[in-house]
Formats: sequence, C-alpha cells, structure tokens
Amino acid sequence: MVTKDFLKRLFSLASIQRWNDHLRPIKLTELDKQAHKMMIAYVLAKSIYGNSNESFNWQKLIEAEIFEFIRNMVLTDIKRTVFTFLVKHKKEEINRFIFKSVESDIKQVAGGELWDKMVLYFTDDNYSKNEKSILELASKIASLWEYNLICDLNRQIHNVDEIRQDLKDKITHNVQADLISFRFKKFINLYGQLRFQVRWARTPRTPETSVLGHLLITAIITYLFMLETKIKFSPKRIYNNFFAALFHDLPEALTWDIISPVKSGIEGLDKLVKEYEKEAIKLHLLPSLPLEWHREILYFIEDEFDNKIMDDENKKTKIKVATTSGNEFLLEEIYNHCKFNPLDGRLVRVADELSAYLEAVSSIEHGIKSPDLEDGKNKIRQKYCKSQIAGIKLDTIFK
Repeated sequence: MVTKDFLKRLFSLASIQRWNDHLRPIKLTELDKQAHKMMIAYVLAKSIYGNSNESFNWQKLIEAEIFEFIRNMVLTDIKRTVFTFLVKHKKEEINRFIFKSVESDIKQVAGGELWDKMVLYFTDDNYSKNEKSILELASKIASLWEYNLICDLNRQIHNVDEIRQDLKDKITHNVQADLISFRFKKFINLYGQLRFQVRWARTPRTPETSVLGHLLITAIITYLFMLETKIKFSPKRIYNNFFAALFHDLPEALTWDIISPVKSGIEGLDKLVKEYEKEAIKLHLLPSLPLEWHREILYFIEDEFDNKIMDDENKKTKIKVATTSGNEFLLEEIYNHCKFNPLDGRLVRVADELSAYLEAVSSIEHGIKSPDLEDGKNKIRQKYCKSQIAGIKLDTIFK
C-alpha cells in the first residue's frame, strides 16, 4: 500500500532550489525540472522509438523517472558536478543510502514489485539501458532550458559561459537528440511555461507548487494507483493513463489556471473557457507537433477526466464505468486491451485531486494555512472518503 509519508515526501522536491549559487528571477525547483524532463523524454522517445515496446519499453521509462525522482528526493540538493563525482567513486555506498532511506515506503508498494525494480535500476547498468539514455538526454535539455533563463543575469559568475557551453556540448554530441530538441523547441517552451504558473494563486502556501510540478505528481500517483489495484493493466492503458496525467493541464499554458471558485461561480464560464481552449490548442499547440501526434495529444487533454476508448472505427468513445466491485473509477475489464486504446480519465481525476489535497495538507502542516486551503482539503476528503478504486479504500490514504 502506498504510504502517507511517501506521498508527502514527493513534495520535498518542490522545496529544493536549482542553481542556488546563481541569481534567479524566479524559483527554479527540482520538482519542476523533473516534470519538464519527463515531457522532453516523451518527445525524444516518441521521435526515436515511436510506440515500440520491443527496443524501448514505455513502462520502464515511467518507472525510471520515478526512481530518478526518488534518488533526487533522498539526496536533496547536491550540486550536479559533485553528484556525478560521487556516483563515479561511491556508487555502491550512495545506492545503499538511497535504499535504506526509502525501503520502508517502497517495499509496501505493489507487494514489493516496485522495490525490486528500483534495486535493479540502480545496480544493473544494463537494466532499462535505452530508457536511462533517453532520460539522461532529456535531463540535459531541461537543464539547458533553465540555464538559458538565468544565464544573462549571471555574467559576473566566473564560469557562466562554460556552464552553458558544457550543457550544449552534451546535447549536440548526440546529433539525433539535438535535432529533436530544436524541432520541438516551441512545444518544449510552451510546456515549460507551466512552471511559472503557481497553484492556489489566491492563497499563501508552502512549499509553493507550479502547474508543471503538479502534473508530474499527478502522473506518479496515477501510476502508483495502477500498481496498487492488482489489475494487470495493458501496456497501452499504462501509457495513456500516465501521459494523460502528465499533459492534462497543458492547455493552461495558453489560458492560465482559472481557479475552481471562479469557474463554478460564474454560470457558463467553464464551458466558454473550454471553447476558448479548443481554439487556442488548434492555433498554438498543435502546429508545434507532428501531424501524426495530434490525435494522441487531443486524446490526452480533451475531456481529460472521462474514461474513454477508441471504438472499431477508431473514434473516441466515452465509457460509463461500472459502480460495483470497487471499480467505480476504472474502465471495465473488457476494455483492458491495447486494441481499445483505453484511458481511465476518472482515475487521473482522483490522482489530480489527491495531489491538490496533498498540496493543501503540506502547507497546513508547515504552519501556512488559510480558509481556502482548509476548505479545499475538506471538500476533497468528503468527496472521496467513501470511495474505493478496485478495493483500495481512498479514506485510508486521506487518513
């Protein structure tokens, strides 16, 4: 079972500042970097490998990101050059420290399945080799994107140009990755802008989280739920659910995050915003992606919290879910096949609201609270306290 402490620890990356020996006009957190990196990894992997599950395994990429996330969570804010040096000379000791720090939490997930994979990931260089390579390249691209934001403000730092050039060289060394990052520059920029949008905009909160960081937390929780249900999700269903969670707020880069009280308080506003979103996506988002990707991205972000499949004519179909046997949020078993292109939007919605709940709880426990945070926390808990996902009682998580 996913523990409360582990879920709360996910937010520790929102407090870790990147480039903290540089002048920064905005907060650049490790959580946002990890989220941006995973989006770039999607672009790289899809460009290089397509949807192949032979030479490249998308589930392994998802798990690799979670393991890298955990490592950063444990090792806090060690400078990257220092970290690389330590890994080179003290890899086994560092691995033991990571394992000891998270063993009690990770061993409880999916009966220890995730723990066994994590140990392999850090101890066997050949495990998930292609997936590791994609993440490493994505990390360098995301780091360069960040550094370009602050480079000109730090001209007095003695090696500022060397840092940027080193990041560039590591990317251009891989010609394919360099070309892909240039081709998708507009999309990478658009997604990256979500790190500038702060969640819960009307109330003080600590740690602050951006829309970008919220997306990765939601995607990780979605994946953990899939592991915990004991249902053997099809590869396409895992892929769809994780990346739908990672991209579900992407239109907010074009519209900003309109808070729920405003959406619900003005009659017809939510519908009108959705219409504006569709037009903005058509004009600004889709042109930044290959035509053959449009259908998938729209599948992720339109009606994002609906359960859906593709029917025999390859058309999107919303599916009403069963409300028996503890499966009130999941597609029925008959759709658990790649041919249906299944997506559990209602599961993503639960993960999205649990992420918001954790944001509120984290701030309240740090001593920063407001009526908005208390009200949001209580409403989410009341909404799900009697619900379950394939036997997982959600109230046990809220407790």
